[in-house]
Amino acid sequence: MFICDIIPNVPIAWFCGLTPRTTQLYGEFLKMEEKRMEKVQIEQIIKTYGRKEGDTGSTEVQIALLTARIQELTAHLDIHKNDNHSRRGLLMLVSQRKSLLKYLEKKDITKQRELKKSLSIR
Repeated sequence: MFICDIIPNVPIAWFCGLTPRTTQLYGEFLKMEEKRMEKVQIEQIIKTYGRKEGDTGSTEVQIALLTARIQELTAHLDIHKNDNHSRRGLLMLVSQRKSLLKYLEKKDITKQRELKKSLSIR
């Protein structure tokens, strides 16, 4: 006989010494792991914005990948408001994307405007 048979409505994690808040945070962590960019999503971005097959270094692909990562970190920071280490990483990614957008603007302004429009970047 198991303890969950005796008390069916109480989560098993409580009997392991974990508080309800800890189990909630662990559940949020598992959800974030599911949301993390998978290899399939990265390949889809590369196919969409790449100039040719296997193009990962072009400016457009790099900006698109950074945008996806920025959206991911923004969602993370909505849940974890005091996570200043991730906030710093987010700011670094935003500045890197900004510099790549400036480079693309110097190189070809029409491509830059199309890319900003398709990625919904201000």
